[in-house]
Amino acid sequence: MSRLNGQAGETGAWPPATGSGPRATALDSELDPAVIAARVSRELALACQVDVAFLAIHDVPGVLHVRGTFGARTPGLRKLEIPSGVGLGGQVLLSHRSLKVWDYATDDSISHELAGVVAIGEGIGGLAGVPVTVAGRMLGVLYTGLRGPGDLGDQRVRLMETYASRLSDLLLPAVRVGEMVRQSVLAERQRIAVELHDTIGQLLFSIGASARAALTDAADDDPHAAERWRDVERQASRAASLLRDALHALCPPTDTDAFLTAVRADMDEFTERTGIPASLINAGGLTELPPEVASALARAVRVALHNVEKHARASSVVVSAWQEADAVVVAVQDDGVGPPDDLGFAAVLTSGSPGLGLTALGQRLERLGGDLAVFRNDDGGTTLRARVPLPARLPRLEQAE
Repeated sequence: MSRLNGQAGETGAWPPATGSGPRATALDSELDPAVIAARVSRELALACQVDVAFLAIHDVPGVLHVRGTFGARTPGLRKLEIPSGVGLGGQVLLSHRSLKVWDYATDDSISHELAGVVAIGEGIGGLAGVPVTVAGRMLGVLYTGLRGPGDLGDQRVRLMETYASRLSDLLLPAVRVGEMVRQSVLAERQRIAVELHDTIGQLLFSIGASARAALTDAADDDPHAAERWRDVERQASRAASLLRDALHALCPPTDTDAFLTAVRADMDEFTERTGIPASLINAGGLTELPPEVASALARAVRVALHNVEKHARASSVVVSAWQEADAVVVAVQDDGVGPPDDLGFAAVLTSGSPGLGLTALGQRLERLGGDLAVFRNDDGGTTLRARVPLPARLPRLEQAE
């Protein structure tokens, strides 16, 4: 596999490119990622003179989903899911760099879990992928491919990168709308799961307990009644098992989703208790968070909201989450009276800082290599900021011969 570096030198026979990127006027008001992906794939395939082109969108943490294709022969490619690190696209997702291979099926620098779809089903050999990014956020991967082995060449890839740079501003609003819808759905599923657990789950437990008590009373006097109560107990146990499976299916599919869902739930409960409106600004594009990081950041929001409720006398709260190059950051801002004077203007909280909750939170983040800061806003109020470094991406790949 080759890592493209933008150097001159076209290795293929393809003529120079003249395109300048997707036509913004056709897509600037479009909020359906599938429509954008299909149109851009068609334009790119024709501009690059390739057999197939497609766009995979980073709409789930750590996973790409193909949303639009041109030249695809099979439904497998049109519905392909690409986990981080898997195949060529998964490597682009990890590295944020353009990559290409001569022959997808045999190149030993990528994994081949998806070769059945890409190489066998579609007959793709030569394949290139470029990242679609904005402000460091990974929106997706743009692909072009040849049926059969071949070098797509640096000139084609440069044209793909031009398309990707123009595409990012068009795609970002659509991806954000999709994320808001997805998070709303996950939050509602979580609410349903909690309701089922607290009602149906408790009812099934009571039925099972009552059946066991009746079984004890009937065991000696009426064998037939005892057997019927055993059947009730077995059915209640089976129903409880099915309910647990359903509740598990309703849970957020990733730890990042669980973090965002938990934050939304805490904010809703905070607003219900206090009457203070709380807004979530998710800059999006969060990578798949390790469970301990997701849990610590959710705890940071919970502690911050608790402090706002107790001390801030605020009229509004804003919770923000975003990803930096090597870390994820959560900030909780209020418009209240500001932090106490003995906390200082910008205190980094670790052991020994004021407040048991803040001290424990600072220590927890410190164990993860992160830090916690509380400071006064320029226009009043307080900001609590938690920052945790992310595991390093895979080592940089060497250029393949």
